[in-house]
Amino acid sequence: QHYLVRIAARLNLARTFVDREPDKAARMAIDQALTVRQASDELRYLVRRLRSPVVEQQGFVGALQDHLTMFGERAGADVELQVEGTLRRLPPDVEQAAFRIIQEALTNAEKYASADRVEVRVTFGEDSLECVVADNGAGFDASEPRAEGGFGLAGMQERAASADGGLTVTSAPGGGTTVTFRAPFTAAREESKGYDKDPTADR
Repeated sequence: QHYLVRIAARLNLARTFVDREPDKAARMAIDQALTVRQASDELRYLVRRLRSPVVEQQGFVGALQDHLTMFGERAGADVELQVEGTLRRLPPDVEQAAFRIIQEALTNAEKYASADRVEVRVTFGEDSLECVVADNGAGFDASEPRAEGGFGLAGMQERAASADGGLTVTSAPGGGTTVTFRAPFTAAREESKGYDKDPTADR
């Protein structure tokens, strides 16, 4: 809020100089680029710290099962969850990123794609987690400029990056959409995060 108020005040001040001192107005406006970057960095930091208490309390898979049930009932869609590999608790940043990305993908499937079937596959590998959300909806042209903002792809990419992971989105008009998130969790990274490795914790 502090950054936004500062930016608005400085731009309003610059506007008063546009007619009589345009060079000064331009410099004042350009100087706000740094403040915008600071605000952006702060926002990214805050978003990365957002935690879902449901995930922390129920575990990633348990929270995901409950969310998919509620989503299916609300959207009137057939939702299937497949869990492969050995269940285990993962670093909190990986669990939170995966849960939020799946939430966003489901929101897109309901809001934009009008999908009536969604498949979610979660694979616990030896050193990585992979989550795939595939719907049979309308799809879209991922190369269009509006796709990044309109479908929240930039936010999903940032959530993936916050867990040292990657995100891919494949879609085409009339061909449905598939969102894939992958994140590593090496032994050293697990120890540094200090989380419970009990594989029954999600059950």
